Amino acid sequence: MLQLIDNILKKFSFVDKDKPFANKSNNMMGNIWQLGPVGDFELYTKPVLDSPQHNLAFDLYRFFENVFALKNSYRQGGSDESSVKHRQFLERLKRGGCRKEDVDFLSTRIMSRLSENAIRLFKNSLHIFQTNSQVRAHNLSVLKSTNNPDEIIVIENGDEILQIAVGASVTLQKNLNVDWGLVNSAFGTIKRVHYKDDLAYCIVVDFPNYTENMTEMETFGGVPIFKTFTNTYCRDTNRFIWVNKFPIGSCYGSTIHKIQGQTLPSVAV
Repeated sequence: MLQLIDNILKKFSFVDKDKPFANKSNNMMGNIWQLGPVGDFELYTKPVLDSPQHNLAFDLYRFFENVFALKNSYRQGGSDESSVKHRQFLERLKRGGCRKEDVDFLSTRIMSRLSENAIRLFKNSLHIFQTNSQVRAHNLSVLKSTNNPDEIIVIENGDEILQIAVGASVTLQKNLNVDWGLVNSAFGTIKRVHYKDDLAYCIVVDFPNYTENMTEMETFGGVPIFKTFTNTYCRDTNRFIWVNKFPIGSCYGSTIHKIQGQTLPSVAV
């Protein structure tokens, strides 16, 4: 990304083309403790591979001289004792640290220690897992437990099988239109599936945060989602390939990596 910014600024600049970012001011914001990118390296670590692209990105990152560290966390609000403990625990956890009081605090939220009413509040909460296989198993389990077998729609979706149902919760897996709220990880509900020659060609999804063509929403009963080419990692060949697929998936569960950065009302871990 830094290499792309560097190229664009140099392309449209009339001076200082030999300097990083054409000597233009750049500001970056982020969380240094965030999980690293999948299949890539953190910009602040020296590349293991001798790749010109990676080496240039690493050198560009080192040109940022001034750093402002924000120390107060406002994301997890609340001033009561439980909220404060939760906030302090998260701050230590993201740095790889944990204390006995953190373990004791988390232990109060173990399912076996909660009342039935408290457990019921998390019935529809997103479940967080470590691996994709755990997520797929949970998504399928919830889908089967909330729908009859004949209500489950099975669609051949590129390199995988997509199983959904009318009323099922799904999430977008890529940005379709940021200005309209159709962004990666946006939550929605399946409304219907349209077929042509016995093949699904359009999935209508109700996205609560959709902000654009409401007439289209009324006509289709939701946002029509069509297949798009998606760059997907293939384990068999250990490379990324382009696959034509519906960019949605069940979202009763998610991995830690995919859900980072989101604000959710409640989760089960």
